[in-house]
Amino acid sequence: MATLITQQEFIDLSLNQGNVDLDLIKLNIILIAELEYIKPFLSVDLYNKIVSENNSQVFTGGVPTEPVGETRQRNQILLDDFLKPALAFFVKSKFVLENGIRTTNAGSMVNESEVARAATRGERSDQIEEAKLNGKTFLGEAKEFIDDNLDDFPDFDANTSVKTGKLRGGIII
Repeated sequence: MATLITQQEFIDLSLNQGNVDLDLIKLNIILIAELEYIKPFLSVDLYNKIVSENNSQVFTGGVPTEPVGETRQRNQILLDDFLKPALAFFVKSKFVLENGIRTTNAGSMVNESEVARAATRGERSDQIEEAKLNGKTFLGEAKEFIDDNLDDFPDFDANTSVKTGKLRGGIII
């Protein structure tokens, strides 16, 4: 299954400490975050184009004249500089909960250790919200980049790309 970021990119882009086993990061969690946040932001056509180009590593969109020496196509810049970091933080918002409480044969278990304590529900909630805010910040920068280069993003539909949160109790999160 191909996702826009790898497990290692998730660790490198969003975790303060990189000592997380790759086996703990399921590709389905990355894909869920991608489908929940990145696909609606980009709109279906541009999302499919970015996924296809990422899979083939052949990008389109023109090469910017600034900064001098930039050789990446605009679609690759959008992916590398904005979408991957955004996705990493959205994955983190899901990973914090998934990793903090494990489902085993004995039921749901909270991880504990002799040298550290498990985060409280409030601390986990704060970390999840901060990760979502960080992801949305990168999406805001992505939107600005697209707006500044609209000719290179004809598949972008601004009317469908603003829904990046969930509706709960009448409030968009």
